[in-house]
Amino acid sequence: PPPCFFLIIRRPTRSTPNPSSAASDVYKRQGSLGTGTYKDITIDSNNVYKIELVFYEVSVSGNTDFGFQLMNSGGPSGAGYKSAAAYFSNASYANNNMRTDSFRWTGLAGASNVMNGQITFYKYDTNIYFAQGIAMKSDGSDATQYFLTGTKNLGAALTGIRMIASSNLSTNFDGGYYKLITHST
Repeated sequence: PPPCFFLIIRRPTRSTPNPSSAASDVYKRQGSLGTGTYKDITIDSNNVYKIELVFYEVSVSGNTDFGFQLMNSGGPSGAGYKSAAAYFSNASYANNNMRTDSFRWTGLAGASNVMNGQITFYKYDTNIYFAQGIAMKSDGSDATQYFLTGTKNLGAALTGIRMIASSNLSTNFDGGYYKLITHST
């Protein structure tokens, strides 16, 4: 019989995929704040490493700053935050505040301030979260920028985020919308 030859073509070896480059699962949900003193947004935090909360046309009826409290199985946590809030527009006005009751803005008080922005929560460790946010007036009436940053050790698994119209729930939201985006591995 005639000789038989086989041609073997080898591809170069592929590198092992880097786990950090793997795509994450993204979950999105949106809703209305309504006109209550708070809005609870439930979250399945299993394998979640980042939570984005985008808000649109949010205002409150009283002279208060709205904010965010993390929730666990015991409900919203209203203490133990290490949070700084600030705003600036130009050299003539700026302000800042430290907050321990929530991740809460400063300088947004009043129904005439209708705000757009976002806050992102990063899971640092098992129950420790780092937050950072930015907001601006929705009508573009001025260039004031509002900032928020801080940490919170929740002490248990995250079950949700409570948007609060004021630190003591003494005022209502006038309305507004939110979009929740969670990123998990």
